[in-house]
Amino acid sequence: MRVPRFYLQQDLVSGREVSLPRETAHRLIHVLRMKAGQSLRLFNGKGGEFEATVSTIHRTDVSVLVNQCLDNDLESTLYTDLGIAVIKRNAMDAALTRATEMGVSRITPLITANSSIRKNQLTPEHWLQIISSSCEQCGRNTLPFLNAVTDIDQWLSQGSTDIRLVADPHTGRKISDVPSGEVSSVAMLTGPEGGLTQAETRQAESAGFFPVGLGKRILRAETVPIALLALVQHHWGDM
Repeated sequence: MRVPRFYLQQDLVSGREVSLPRETAHRLIHVLRMKAGQSLRLFNGKGGEFEATVSTIHRTDVSVLVNQCLDNDLESTLYTDLGIAVIKRNAMDAALTRATEMGVSRITPLITANSSIRKNQLTPEHWLQIISSSCEQCGRNTLPFLNAVTDIDQWLSQGSTDIRLVADPHTGRKISDVPSGEVSSVAMLTGPEGGLTQAETRQAESAGFFPVGLGKRILRAETVPIALLALVQHHWGDM
């Protein structure tokens, strides 16, 4: 039986007892139906995870004894920097979940010309929760870094990676056409539901981004970053 994993935003030290946040405690009690004495694992997103044991459950409060630290490292050897145009809430959630599973290292939500997003749809705290939940599920102990929402112009002018890619449905070039030597880092740019404008794609190319296509079929905005990440991880990473 799989041991449940929980993300906690606090320091974890072997031999100490910690109280679970209310939402985590609710999940442990009412969803997983766990009892005192049962085992679980904790991680705080900084690497490594801890074996732990449920100490006490009192109504809505749960205390957990932190035990041995396990040096389980599931991080990709390839550093991947994803610039993803902000898309509709459910689609954005799906993209962030899958990108985390695919081993993305850094995520920057972008505002682009075709972005149709209201301020109340810019929810960094919610996005961080989505990312941490995905880490709980997929076994990662290090959270991808979630950057602040950034204008595409600013993001294109930043960073330095071995390879820079922009998803472009209008090009016939494939990832196998990308000129590369030894690659340890890749930046990727993907657009919103309406796509990147021609001007933005040209701007990306001027900033050193190589346009790549993802096949003949039209992919949804939330599918594009995952398809691109999968190809990148297969080509230079750990897939």
